[in-house]
Amino acid sequence: MRIAVISVNYFDAVGTVNFVRSCITDDHEVEFFITDNSCDHVQYNILKNTLNSEFVHLIRASDNLGYAAGINLSLDYLRGNSEDFEYICVTNTDIVLDWREILNQLVLYYDNLDSVGLIAPKQRNGTDNKVVYSCKADLAFDIVSNIPFFGSKLLTKFNIGEKLLGVSRVYSVPGAFMFGSTDLWLRTLFPLDEEFFLYCEERSIGHVLETNGFANYIINSIHYDHAVSKVIGERYSGLEKLKLAHRSIIRFHRKYNKTSRLFMSILIIYFGLIRHVSKIKTSFK
Repeated sequence: MRIAVISVNYFDAVGTVNFVRSCITDDHEVEFFITDNSCDHVQYNILKNTLNSEFVHLIRASDNLGYAAGINLSLDYLRGNSEDFEYICVTNTDIVLDWREILNQLVLYYDNLDSVGLIAPKQRNGTDNKVVYSCKADLAFDIVSNIPFFGSKLLTKFNIGEKLLGVSRVYSVPGAFMFGSTDLWLRTLFPLDEEFFLYCEERSIGHVLETNGFANYIINSIHYDHAVSKVIGERYSGLEKLKLAHRSIIRFHRKYNKTSRLFMSILIIYFGLIRHVSKIKTSFK
């Protein structure tokens, strides 16, 4: 069993180094492909000098075009020796997990699920231990979940997916951890859609897989912890992140769901009002 792990570094070289070190296995069944999206000499040199191993491949991006673009660089690099790997795992570097136990379980499930696309452990929010499954791709979900003040509390009512024995079938697995066969990643998913920034990348992946007859699953017996990214929080304000999220959602519905112009106009106005309310709320703090 050979697994290629793909991750993107963005101004968190120390965290990326710690993640790779925590996941290296003694039998070297795992190799890492790290895209540095920082476009920063200091960050790149830390990675290059610290992760000096034949089992770690470092790819340097010329510009930060987002998460999907960073993954595409590693996937493109990997195509040259893809026959060496049975599986590809795309993962954030700011997660905490029992790597060996999770890999063994994922491989076991992956080889026994029907029409399997991508699978993942349960994602636990590191701040409050709430379980996150995946994002729905329908308009109702986006309208309800974005209601100011209490929309997030309604999120789980839409978000669980279809529960089956030991797994939950979902539209898409969270982008922080996506496990699938090398053939699936390189023949069906590559290249990932680069139109989204910070949000909705996993939605576009879910759409491609559903269109091609694949099903995605969350494995309920295993989990990983994922906290809110401190690096993103330092570089983008809450309002900026909200604007980026809304922009990506609008792009998704326009491109993949073929939502009518009327509903798109309503959605744009609705999101604009939400950001205005959030701005007023922020000004009173």
